[in-house]
Parts: sequence; C-alpha cells; structure tokens
Amino acid sequence: MEKEIYLEEDLKTIKEFIKAIDNPNRRIILEMCNEKSYKIKEIRDYLKSSNKVILDHLRILKTNALIKTEKKKKERGKPVYVSTKITLLEISKKLNNIKKLI
Repeated sequence: MEKEIYLEEDLKTIKEFIKAIDNPNRRIILEMCNEKSYKIKEIRDYLKSSNKVILDHLRILKTNALIKTEKKKKERGKPVYVSTKITLLEISKKLNNIKKLI
C-alpha cells in the first residue's frame, strides 16, 4: 500500500514536470535563462506577452525547480532576475529517467 502511494506521488510529480516543459514559451524561457540571468521585463519583451502570462510561466517553472529568482537592489524598486537552476542536459536526463519508469 505504501509503495502505491509513493508511485502515485511520483506520477503526479512527473506529470507536472512534463507539463512545465511542454509549453513552447517555457522552453524558450529555459533556453534564454540557461545563458544568463534576465529581468522579468526582458523576458516579457522578448516573448511579447503580458506580465501575468510571464509570471504564470515563471511560477510553473519555479515550482518544478527549473529556475530560480533573485532580487537585486536598484535605484528604484527591486527588479527580479531569473536564471535556470538546472541545465538543459539535466532536464534531458530527467526525461530519460521518466521514460524508463513508463
């Protein structure tokens, strides 16, 4: 019984992870942030999307431990910088492990 619960939780985690990287805009964000850190405004301008849409994408990526955010002080306000937490190679390895489980 305990093993079944563990498997259900794993499957839920796997589904959420796949959902997170399934969206083309989220993959673009991951690719962008793999190179350097970006301000949310820069990501928004590049994708030509609203703040709400970008923040939703970032929330999903952050929930799945694919990005991290950090606040840095500036003259006016505190911009948030976004960078990837894991590399695209590590994402590929995670996907290969998922394939083995399925």
